[in-house]
Amino acid sequence: FKKAADLSEGVGDEYTAGLSHVPLEKYDKALECGEKTKDIYLSSWALGEIAYETYYRAHATEDPDLRLRVAEEAMGYYDKEQQYSTIMSFQVRGTGKLAAPAPGGYAEYYWDRARWEITLENKLELLEESEKAGSEALKAAEALDIPFFITRMYHLLSGTLTERASLEQDVNTKRGLLEKAMEYREKNIEIWEGLAPYHYWNMGYYQNLLGNIKVELAHLQQDLDSKRMFLEDAASTLDTSLETMIKYTPNMDTRLYATLSRYQEGYGAILTRLYELTEDPKHLRKAIATWRMAIESAREVDMTARIAESYWSIAKAQDVLGERPEAAESFMKASENYVKTAEKIPQLKEFYQEYASYMRAWSEIEKAKRHHA
Repeated sequence: FKKAADLSEGVGDEYTAGLSHVPLEKYDKALECGEKTKDIYLSSWALGEIAYETYYRAHATEDPDLRLRVAEEAMGYYDKEQQYSTIMSFQVRGTGKLAAPAPGGYAEYYWDRARWEITLENKLELLEESEKAGSEALKAAEALDIPFFITRMYHLLSGTLTERASLEQDVNTKRGLLEKAMEYREKNIEIWEGLAPYHYWNMGYYQNLLGNIKVELAHLQQDLDSKRMFLEDAASTLDTSLETMIKYTPNMDTRLYATLSRYQEGYGAILTRLYELTEDPKHLRKAIATWRMAIESAREVDMTARIAESYWSIAKAQDVLGERPEAAESFMKASENYVKTAEKIPQLKEFYQEYASYMRAWSEIEKAKRHHA
């Protein structure tokens, strides 16, 4: 493709050069060629890829202000891509971030924005916008009869409803949202299994989200035995999902490690809840192992705040298990990574410095416990 691009540029064939730049992941050059030739198809394709790349960059950013700016930049590319797609009445891309018939990209954007938001009112408003955009895009996807788009919209709608359920106080409303989210998720997985069963990242990703729905349903159970059984089922699904996602790591874009580390961290938290229900230390030991994997994943994208959080989780589990020296070391590593985060994100420097001091204090407490044991 590089040779084709060079030869095409040499003879002034901007269109062929642009097409050759796409598989080389030189999307800016492809877009430039598309604009020079006024080729809508090439421009749309390049814009879709740029939106994809930019949006993933937002997900791998810990600075909340920068993350939002990068996500908004991605949406600008998405909007322009959709304008071109409308002219052609043709959808260029089939998978990946923001790949959905309009306004499906906004279903994802508003869902993510809701998770990044702090206030409940803003979260609910964004989730309402996400569901509205998702429902409209699902109708468009079904009209196009393109399975990739249909399964993607099931995915986004399920995620939005699950997020809404996590914020809902009324038990019956929460259960209804979760049941609808489960329905969408199962349809999403069923279609994906038929389309690309060996695309391990997406399959594991969808399984993980299914596991999270099961976790929320477990919380609604009244008696401890039912809660435990539901949570064990959820943990099994989450474990399978991570095993599936890890199969993809040899081919994985580095930025996906941000998502993988978040899911590994979350699975560790579920195992902690299982320990609280069963008092079986095997769950805590597995949680510690999972958080260590989360740390390795987060290192791939230099997410020091997440590394610190995982070390903190490990330290608390080690404290429960009575492993004082190990807990002291983990608290100290958490502190060190919070210091690094404070340096990376100036506007939150004081916040993370306080966490660093808190972790150092706990490290000293663990050392004292050991000496007085």
